[in-house]
Amino acid sequence: MREIQLVIDIGTNTVRLLAAKKDGAIETLQKRLVTTRLGMDAGADGRLHPESIERTVQGAAALLKWGRARYPKAPVHVFATSALREAPNRSDFTDLLHRRTGLDVHVVSGEEEADLAFAGAVETDGRAGVIDIGGGSTELMIGEAGRIEYVQSVKTGVVRLSDMFDVSGRVGEKARAALEAAVRAALREFTLLPASAGTARWHGVGGTVTALAAMEARIEEYTPQAIQGLGLSRGAVCRWYGRLLTMPLDEKRRLTGLPRDRADVIIGGACILVGFMERWGVDALIVSDRDNLEGYLKRYGRK
Repeated sequence: MREIQLVIDIGTNTVRLLAAKKDGAIETLQKRLVTTRLGMDAGADGRLHPESIERTVQGAAALLKWGRARYPKAPVHVFATSALREAPNRSDFTDLLHRRTGLDVHVVSGEEEADLAFAGAVETDGRAGVIDIGGGSTELMIGEAGRIEYVQSVKTGVVRLSDMFDVSGRVGEKARAALEAAVRAALREFTLLPASAGTARWHGVGGTVTALAAMEARIEEYTPQAIQGLGLSRGAVCRWYGRLLTMPLDEKRRLTGLPRDRADVIIGGACILVGFMERWGVDALIVSDRDNLEGYLKRYGRK
Protein backbone atom coordinates (compact mmCIF):
# COMPACT_ATOMS: atom_id res chain seq x y z
CA MET A 1 0.00 0.00 0.00
CA ARG A 2 1.37 3.40 -1.00
CA GLU A 3 2.27 5.78 1.80
CA ILE A 4 0.33 9.03 2.19
CA GLN A 5 2.62 12.07 2.37
CA LEU A 6 2.00 15.76 3.09
CA VAL A 7 3.71 18.65 1.32
CA ILE A 8 3.45 22.28 2.47
CA ASP A 9 4.41 25.15 0.16
CA ILE A 10 5.14 28.47 1.88
CA GLY A 11 4.71 31.05 -0.85
CA THR A 12 4.76 34.82 -1.06
CA ASN A 13 0.96 35.01 -1.27
CA THR A 14 -0.36 31.71 0.11
CA VAL A 15 0.47 28.64 2.15
CA ARG A 16 -0.75 25.41 0.56
CA LEU A 17 -0.93 21.78 1.60
CA LEU A 18 -1.04 18.66 -0.54
CA ALA A 19 -2.00 15.23 0.77
CA ALA A 20 -1.08 12.59 -1.79
CA LYS A 21 0.13 9.08 -2.48
CA LYS A 22 3.27 8.47 -4.50
CA ASP A 23 4.04 5.39 -6.54
CA GLY A 24 5.76 6.73 -9.63
CA ALA A 25 2.69 8.83 -10.42
CA ILE A 26 1.18 11.20 -7.84
CA GLU A 27 -2.36 10.55 -6.65
CA THR A 28 -3.76 13.71 -5.07
CA LEU A 29 -6.06 13.08 -2.13
CA GLN A 30 -6.71 16.62 -0.89
CA LYS A 31 -5.42 20.17 -1.25
CA ARG A 32 -5.88 23.08 1.13
CA LEU A 33 -4.88 26.74 0.90
CA VAL A 34 -4.76 29.80 3.13
CA THR A 35 -3.88 33.31 1.97
CA THR A 36 -1.31 34.79 4.36
CA ARG A 37 0.64 37.31 2.20
CA LEU A 38 4.10 36.59 3.60
CA GLY A 39 5.59 39.01 1.09
CA MET A 40 3.26 41.91 1.92
CA ASP A 41 4.96 45.10 3.15
CA ALA A 42 8.42 43.57 2.75
CA GLY A 43 11.31 46.01 2.87
CA ALA A 44 13.22 47.14 -0.19
CA ASP A 45 15.84 44.52 0.66
CA GLY A 46 13.20 41.80 0.98
CA ARG A 47 13.04 41.93 4.78
CA LEU A 48 9.82 40.30 5.97
CA HIS A 49 7.40 42.29 8.11
CA PRO A 50 6.83 40.81 11.60
CA GLU A 51 3.06 40.74 11.13
CA SER A 52 3.44 38.87 7.83
CA ILE A 53 5.72 36.35 9.52
CA GLU A 54 3.25 35.76 12.36
CA ARG A 55 0.29 35.51 9.99
CA THR A 56 2.06 32.98 7.79
CA VAL A 57 3.37 30.84 10.64
CA GLN A 58 -0.19 30.68 11.98
CA GLY A 59 -1.46 29.67 8.55
CA ALA A 60 1.15 26.93 8.16
CA ALA A 61 0.44 25.64 11.67
CA ALA A 62 -3.29 25.51 10.92
CA LEU A 63 -2.73 23.52 7.72
CA LEU A 64 -0.37 21.16 9.54
CA LYS A 65 -2.97 20.60 12.26
CA TRP A 66 -5.61 19.90 9.61
CA GLY A 67 -3.34 17.46 7.78
CA ARG A 68 -2.16 15.58 10.85
CA ALA A 69 -5.73 15.21 12.12
CA ARG A 70 -6.58 13.31 8.93
CA TYR A 71 -3.26 11.64 8.16
CA PRO A 72 -1.47 11.28 11.52
CA LYS A 73 1.26 8.96 10.24
CA ALA A 74 2.07 10.91 7.08
CA PRO A 75 5.58 12.38 6.75
CA VAL A 76 5.57 16.14 6.19
CA HIS A 77 7.75 17.96 3.65
CA VAL A 78 7.95 21.78 3.75
CA PHE A 79 9.48 24.07 1.15
CA ALA A 80 9.45 27.83 0.59
CA THR A 81 9.87 30.03 -2.46
CA SER A 82 10.49 33.67 -3.36
CA ALA A 83 9.67 35.61 -0.17
CA LEU A 84 11.83 33.46 2.11
CA ARG A 85 14.48 32.99 -0.56
CA GLU A 86 15.13 36.73 -0.72
CA ALA A 87 14.56 37.68 2.93
CA PRO A 88 17.66 38.67 4.92
CA ASN A 89 15.66 37.85 8.06
CA ARG A 90 14.41 34.46 6.86
CA SER A 91 15.62 32.89 10.12
CA ASP A 92 13.00 34.94 11.99
CA PHE A 93 10.40 32.94 10.10
CA THR A 94 12.07 29.53 10.06
CA ASP A 95 12.96 29.67 13.77
CA LEU A 96 9.43 30.68 14.76
CA LEU A 97 7.87 27.97 12.57
CA HIS A 98 10.17 25.35 14.08
CA ARG A 99 9.33 26.44 17.63
CA ARG A 100 5.59 26.33 16.94
CA THR A 101 5.42 23.17 14.82
CA GLY A 102 8.76 21.35 14.85
CA LEU A 103 8.94 21.74 11.06
CA ASP A 104 12.08 22.60 9.10
CA VAL A 105 11.87 24.45 5.80
CA HIS A 106 13.69 23.75 2.54
CA VAL A 107 14.14 27.13 0.82
CA VAL A 108 14.40 26.43 -2.92
CA SER A 109 16.22 28.53 -5.52
CA GLY A 110 14.37 30.21 -8.37
CA GLU A 111 15.65 27.62 -10.83
CA GLU A 112 14.68 24.77 -8.52
CA GLU A 113 11.24 26.30 -8.06
CA ALA A 114 10.84 26.25 -11.83
CA ASP A 115 12.00 22.63 -12.02
CA LEU A 116 9.41 21.65 -9.41
CA ALA A 117 6.62 23.40 -11.33
CA PHE A 118 7.67 21.66 -14.55
CA ALA A 119 7.82 18.27 -12.85
CA GLY A 120 4.34 18.78 -11.41
CA ALA A 121 2.59 20.22 -14.46
CA VAL A 122 4.01 18.35 -17.44
CA GLU A 123 3.02 14.71 -17.87
CA THR A 124 3.74 14.22 -21.59
CA ASP A 125 7.00 13.59 -23.45
CA GLY A 126 6.56 16.26 -26.13
CA ARG A 127 8.21 19.67 -26.12
CA ALA A 128 6.51 21.70 -23.39
CA GLY A 129 6.80 25.05 -21.67
CA VAL A 130 5.54 26.15 -18.27
CA ILE A 131 4.84 29.62 -16.91
CA ASP A 132 4.49 29.85 -13.15
CA ILE A 133 3.22 33.22 -11.92
CA GLY A 134 3.72 33.43 -8.17
CA GLY A 135 3.43 36.06 -5.49
CA GLY A 136 7.04 37.20 -5.60
CA SER A 137 8.48 35.74 -8.78
CA THR A 138 7.65 34.38 -12.22
CA GLU A 139 9.36 31.36 -13.75
CA LEU A 140 9.55 30.21 -17.36
CA MET A 141 10.85 26.82 -18.41
CA ILE A 142 10.96 24.69 -21.55
CA GLY A 143 11.80 21.01 -21.74
CA GLU A 144 11.10 17.69 -23.36
CA ALA A 145 10.71 14.15 -22.05
CA GLY A 146 11.03 15.33 -18.47
CA ARG A 147 14.32 17.14 -19.11
CA ILE A 148 14.41 20.94 -18.77
CA GLU A 149 16.38 22.73 -21.50
CA TYR A 150 15.74 26.31 -20.37
CA VAL A 151 14.76 27.77 -17.03
CA GLN A 152 14.80 31.28 -15.63
CA SER A 153 13.18 33.10 -12.71
CA VAL A 154 12.59 36.86 -12.35
CA LYS A 155 11.61 38.77 -9.23
CA THR A 156 8.17 39.88 -10.38
CA GLY A 157 4.94 38.43 -9.00
CA VAL A 158 1.43 39.44 -8.03
CA VAL A 159 2.13 40.53 -4.45
CA ARG A 160 5.25 42.44 -5.47
CA LEU A 161 3.33 44.30 -8.19
CA SER A 162 0.47 45.07 -5.82
CA ASP A 163 2.95 46.56 -3.35
CA MET A 164 4.45 48.70 -6.14
CA PHE A 165 1.24 49.88 -7.81
CA ASP A 166 -2.31 50.67 -6.70
CA VAL A 167 -4.09 48.13 -8.89
CA SER A 168 -6.48 46.47 -6.45
CA GLY A 169 -9.51 48.37 -7.71
CA ARG A 170 -10.31 50.34 -10.86
CA VAL A 171 -7.02 51.24 -12.57
CA GLY A 172 -6.43 54.60 -14.25
CA GLU A 173 -4.34 55.21 -17.36
CA LYS A 174 -1.21 56.35 -15.49
CA ALA A 175 -1.24 53.38 -13.13
CA ARG A 176 -1.90 51.01 -16.03
CA ALA A 177 0.98 52.45 -18.03
CA ALA A 178 3.34 52.15 -15.06
CA LEU A 179 2.25 48.56 -14.36
CA GLU A 180 2.66 47.47 -17.96
CA ALA A 181 6.06 49.16 -18.24
CA ALA A 182 7.25 47.29 -15.15
CA VAL A 183 5.99 43.98 -16.53
CA ARG A 184 7.63 44.58 -19.93
CA ALA A 185 10.92 45.32 -18.16
CA ALA A 186 10.60 42.12 -16.13
CA LEU A 187 9.85 40.01 -19.21
CA ARG A 188 12.93 41.42 -20.94
CA GLU A 189 14.97 39.73 -18.20
CA PHE A 190 14.12 36.37 -19.76
CA THR A 191 17.12 36.81 -22.03
CA LEU A 192 17.81 33.14 -22.70
CA LEU A 193 14.33 32.02 -23.77
CA PRO A 194 14.78 30.46 -27.23
CA ALA A 195 13.17 32.02 -30.29
CA SER A 196 11.17 28.82 -30.75
CA ALA A 197 9.44 29.28 -27.37
CA GLY A 198 6.09 30.09 -28.93
CA THR A 199 5.93 26.71 -30.65
CA ALA A 200 6.12 24.74 -27.38
CA ARG A 201 2.98 23.29 -25.80
CA TRP A 202 2.61 25.77 -22.94
CA HIS A 203 1.18 24.98 -19.52
CA GLY A 204 0.18 27.61 -16.96
CA VAL A 205 0.34 27.10 -13.20
CA GLY A 206 -0.32 29.29 -10.19
CA GLY A 207 -3.32 31.13 -8.82
CA THR A 208 -3.50 33.74 -11.59
CA VAL A 209 -3.83 31.14 -14.33
CA THR A 210 -6.26 28.89 -12.48
CA ALA A 211 -8.41 31.87 -11.44
CA LEU A 212 -8.62 33.24 -14.99
CA ALA A 213 -9.53 29.77 -16.27
CA ALA A 214 -12.23 29.41 -13.62
CA MET A 215 -13.58 32.85 -14.50
CA GLU A 216 -13.65 32.05 -18.22
CA ALA A 217 -15.39 28.71 -17.59
CA ARG A 218 -17.68 30.22 -14.90
CA ILE A 219 -16.73 27.54 -12.39
CA GLU A 220 -18.58 28.35 -9.18
CA GLU A 221 -16.87 25.79 -6.93
CA TYR A 222 -13.18 25.29 -7.57
CA THR A 223 -11.89 21.73 -7.65
CA PRO A 224 -8.59 20.50 -9.12
CA GLN A 225 -10.54 18.15 -11.39
CA ALA A 226 -12.62 21.01 -12.82
CA ILE A 227 -9.53 23.06 -13.69
CA GLN A 228 -6.95 20.48 -14.74
CA GLY A 229 -6.42 20.47 -18.50
CA LEU A 230 -8.65 23.42 -19.41
CA GLY A 231 -7.53 25.59 -22.30
CA LEU A 232 -7.03 29.34 -21.84
CA SER A 233 -6.62 31.43 -24.99
CA ARG A 234 -4.69 34.65 -25.36
CA GLY A 235 -7.90 36.34 -26.46
CA ALA A 236 -9.68 35.32 -23.25
CA VAL A 237 -6.78 36.50 -21.09
CA CYS A 238 -6.65 39.88 -22.86
CA ARG A 239 -10.42 40.29 -22.59
CA TRP A 240 -10.41 39.57 -18.85
CA TYR A 241 -7.45 41.86 -18.27
CA GLY A 242 -9.31 44.70 -19.98
CA ARG A 243 -12.46 44.06 -17.95
CA LEU A 244 -10.63 43.79 -14.64
CA LEU A 245 -8.91 47.14 -15.17
CA THR A 246 -12.32 48.87 -15.16
CA MET A 247 -13.79 47.10 -12.11
CA PRO A 248 -13.78 48.34 -8.51
CA LEU A 249 -12.55 45.81 -5.97
CA ASP A 250 -15.99 44.92 -4.62
CA GLU A 251 -17.19 44.07 -8.15
CA LYS A 252 -14.17 41.83 -8.76
CA ARG A 253 -14.92 40.01 -5.51
CA ARG A 254 -18.33 39.06 -6.89
CA LEU A 255 -16.99 37.51 -10.09
CA THR A 256 -17.75 33.82 -10.57
CA GLY A 257 -14.54 31.81 -10.45
CA LEU A 258 -12.33 34.49 -8.87
CA PRO A 259 -11.47 33.75 -5.22
CA ARG A 260 -12.30 36.75 -3.04
CA ASP A 261 -8.83 36.79 -1.51
CA ARG A 262 -7.21 36.96 -4.96
CA ALA A 263 -9.35 39.81 -6.29
CA ASP A 264 -6.94 42.53 -5.13
CA VAL A 265 -3.90 40.98 -6.87
CA ILE A 266 -5.41 39.47 -10.03
CA ILE A 267 -4.66 42.48 -12.26
CA GLY A 268 -0.91 42.20 -11.76
CA GLY A 269 -0.98 38.51 -12.59
CA ALA A 270 -3.18 39.03 -15.64
CA CYS A 271 -0.80 41.74 -16.86
CA ILE A 272 2.15 39.33 -16.60
CA LEU A 273 0.24 36.63 -18.48
CA VAL A 274 -0.89 39.00 -21.25
CA GLY A 275 2.65 40.33 -21.64
CA PHE A 276 4.13 36.85 -21.80
CA MET A 277 1.65 35.51 -24.35
CA GLU A 278 1.98 38.57 -26.58
CA ARG A 279 5.79 38.78 -26.39
CA TRP A 280 6.35 35.15 -27.39
CA GLY A 281 3.30 34.60 -29.58
CA VAL A 282 1.67 32.01 -27.33
CA ASP A 283 -1.91 31.58 -28.53
CA ALA A 284 -3.18 29.35 -25.71
CA LEU A 285 -2.19 27.61 -22.47
CA ILE A 286 -3.10 24.30 -20.91
CA VAL A 287 -4.18 25.10 -17.36
CA SER A 288 -2.71 22.92 -14.63
CA ASP A 289 -3.74 22.68 -11.00
CA ARG A 290 -0.77 20.35 -10.60
CA ASP A 291 2.34 22.39 -9.91
CA ASN A 292 5.33 22.60 -7.57
CA LEU A 293 3.48 20.78 -4.77
CA GLU A 294 3.27 17.65 -6.89
CA GLY A 295 6.71 18.40 -8.30
CA TYR A 296 8.24 18.55 -4.83
CA LEU A 297 6.69 15.22 -3.91
CA LYS A 298 8.10 13.72 -7.13
CA ARG A 299 11.58 15.05 -6.43
CA TYR A 300 11.85 14.73 -2.65
CA GLY A 301 9.03 12.53 -1.39
CA ARG A 302 9.65 9.06 -0.05
CA LYS A 303 9.73 6.38 -2.71
